[in-house]
Amino acid sequence: MTTTKKTLLAAAVLAALAAGPANALKINPNGAGGGVIDIAGLDWNVGNLLSTPISNPANAGITQGLFVDAYGFNVPIKATNSVTALEFGSVIQAYTQASLSTFNLSNGGSGLGELGAAGEWTFVMGFAEQVIDFAAGALTETATFGAIKGGVNYFKIYYSPVADSENLLGTNFENGTLVLSGTVNPYGGIGADGTSSFSAQGTFPGSQTQPTTIKNLDDYPLGDNDYTKIRTITGGGDGSLLVNIDTINSAFILEDITQLNISFTTQQRLNFNTADPSSCMWNGSAFVTAAGNGYACGSAGDTGTIGAVNGLKSGSYAWLNGGATYTAAPNELLQVDASSSIPSNPVPEPMSVALMGIGLVGLGFVRRSRKS
Repeated sequence: MTTTKKTLLAAAVLAALAAGPANALKINPNGAGGGVIDIAGLDWNVGNLLSTPISNPANAGITQGLFVDAYGFNVPIKATNSVTALEFGSVIQAYTQASLSTFNLSNGGSGLGELGAAGEWTFVMGFAEQVIDFAAGALTETATFGAIKGGVNYFKIYYSPVADSENLLGTNFENGTLVLSGTVNPYGGIGADGTSSFSAQGTFPGSQTQPTTIKNLDDYPLGDNDYTKIRTITGGGDGSLLVNIDTINSAFILEDITQLNISFTTQQRLNFNTADPSSCMWNGSAFVTAAGNGYACGSAGDTGTIGAVNGLKSGSYAWLNGGATYTAAPNELLQVDASSSIPSNPVPEPMSVALMGIGLVGLGFVRRSRKS
């Protein structure tokens, strides 16, 4: 189905994020004058994230590994052809997008103001990251990532007078009037913003029966599977990122925010149970195929760029394809969940946005109560 599906996120996440009281920020939701509201944050609808390998890092402007400790150690840059074949030093590109659920008001309430149900705010983001730690067990693999320079790097918020973004298609998150733009900062060292981790749980070569951790990719809404040929592994992760703001549109942002920090939390989960998996994803300049299946990208009945089992490693599985060798797809698609708050404490770097909780290749189990 192609109707927009939105889920309100729990406001409690915002309270958990901010170290101090939130600072009100005056905005005009539709940029048309009048209808000014004071907000303490933004709550985004559940969206999608596509993780794709960088097979030629040098061509993506990535020529140096991360500085990871006080001894000046640099992680070596390594190419990879699949996000399921990661190793220490592997680099990946991530793309994510979502629409706004509600503004969290400074008085403790929530609402969309004059944005109303007709219009919307959306965000799109892209950045590169590198594996800086990796541990594999019998049925679980855990990786730690750090954001790095290079790759396709952007963060943009848009306003559209028509609420036309659609998770199933993966389209119309990138259109409208630009409200704010910036870029993701590279990882700054141990304990700094810019890191994430995840533990992937599923199955590895040698499994005789399909594990319970293998599920249908799409279970939203319950019983409505738009991708009947795609299953997925499961897992969980979180982390933090920092984004420097380059521009703001004063028709929408009515106060100087050069000394404010905007925090995001992002939680991931597979299978998709609160949003549709996206057929396409925006990569900063064009649409690329994600889950495909012909909804907006790919061909009807195909498995896009994520394969028959999203996140599954290459190998032979008795429960899959009659035991024939399965070749992993290059990409992995994740359900992501974001919110943002505006702390009152200024930050040293002007116009910065902190993005919290992105375990980008990981798959999130963390459940939160939601209001529909």
